[in-house]
Amino acid sequence: MYSMEQRQAAIETYIRFDHSSADTIAELGYPSRTMLREWWKEYERTGMVPERKPRTPAFSAGQTHAAVSYYLEHGRSLSRTRRAMGYPKSNATLAKWVDELAPGKRKVSEARISRKPVPIAEKIDAVAELESGSSGAREVAERHGVTRAVPYVWRREILGSMEGGDGADTEGGGVRSGCDSLPDDPEELGKRIEELKLQARKLELEIEVRKGTLELLKKAGAPTRNGSRTGRRQRWRRRSGEDGP
Repeated sequence: MYSMEQRQAAIETYIRFDHSSADTIAELGYPSRTMLREWWKEYERTGMVPERKPRTPAFSAGQTHAAVSYYLEHGRSLSRTRRAMGYPKSNATLAKWVDELAPGKRKVSEARISRKPVPIAEKIDAVAELESGSSGAREVAERHGVTRAVPYVWRREILGSMEGGDGADTEGGGVRSGCDSLPDDPEELGKRIEELKLQARKLELEIEVRKGTLELLKKAGAPTRNGSRTGRRQRWRRRSGEDGP
């Protein structure tokens, strides 16, 4: 806990203050009375500033390896591993062992991942990748360091219901319908304005996602949802009679 320099300063101060523990601790702000006396006894016995003694680990290497092995082989649950093994006392200690002995193997809950702040631009990129179909949800999630379900959560957050169930469809009908009958009450009007601002922001985000999706489709050479250019050209020819009956 304390360095050799701190221990030496404590002993020198203890001597200068005529072996007064209270005055030494008041001057330095450390250590405890018991620790200071132990340091002094060691100094009297050896004539040297006592070295920091390494703390004996509470669990052997075999115990930590056994706990980590159980964790990896039984569903990667910290709590279940602790109950089965009978140690350690906290999930944090077991998580530290897993990170040290099996880096990258510890399961992180979706709730914890979702609490990590993610820039809106990164969410838009992920949703655009998901919408374009150029990558599967697992690949998108791995690239952005989240679980497989998170890109879908971002998709709902940005695009909402594709059927317009949230009142803001892709044609902006929700915003226009909200303007049809504005209330006269100033407080209600303020609330309605805030709602319209949120809907407008939602539409802006959706446009950004659509643009990103189209860019990905162009780079990949994949057909859009309305069909490839070739398919549209063939349908136009059939309608115009160029290809015959």
